[in-house]
Amino acid sequence: MDGPQEGPSAVEWHRTGIVEKGETKKSRKEALLEVIEVGRSAGEALVSRVAPENREQPGTYETWSTKDAIGHTTEWLARDLKKLDMAERPIPAVTGETIDATNIAIYDTHAGKSWDEMVEFFRSTFDDALRKVGKLSEDEVNAQYEDSDGSSRPVWRMIGGHALMHLAQHFALVYRRMGASGEGTELEEQAASVLRKRDDSPQWQGTAVYNLACNYSLSGNTSRAIELLKEALGLNPDLAEWAKNDDDLDSLRNEPEYKALFT
Repeated sequence: MDGPQEGPSAVEWHRTGIVEKGETKKSRKEALLEVIEVGRSAGEALVSRVAPENREQPGTYETWSTKDAIGHTTEWLARDLKKLDMAERPIPAVTGETIDATNIAIYDTHAGKSWDEMVEFFRSTFDDALRKVGKLSEDEVNAQYEDSDGSSRPVWRMIGGHALMHLAQHFALVYRRMGASGEGTELEEQAASVLRKRDDSPQWQGTAVYNLACNYSLSGNTSRAIELLKEALGLNPDLAEWAKNDDDLDSLRNEPEYKALFT
């Protein structure tokens, strides 16, 4: 299951920048460009790890190949970038009821494409992201994007969520299937570190930690997963209902420490 990408669309997400110890204050635009660069670097690292004989390996909707994962994550970012160009918001909002159908449609769109086509799609989309965000003003980066269903979120969060948070989840899964779980965990840790510096609101912090908990659950590190899940729910209690139905956490269900989080 994809980890949570969206949180409450409160005005507290609309900030100008975060100051970390030992770090120069970045504008929201500068921070978003950094997030995109980290996502692109993560993609290039994965591309370089796939042996030539495995690049055209086909997948299924239930078990994606590496190029399926690249196509899926890149398509979501590409859709966000299209939204920046559309004043009338014609792209229908994706809801809990339509997410599965949307993901199937994305899979079908890209399943027949070659490895080279997928890599080019990834690179051109991230180049487009850097170009488009580079042209935005600080106010435009912080502006609330309103979807067709009336929900809203800041532009920086919409783009950043898919350029790195969503990407890290799926690429970590690819690494696990390659027998390189440590590299997947390293990517998720890097993503969480970068993303947590971008906003100190508890919703954002909780979502970043929650996705890291999912990685440790899927990697078999039960104690670390529960520790992080406890932290995530403390930061963002709204994640509790999602967690109860998230199959990424299935390995934790019978653990007393996990059950104690919901009693």
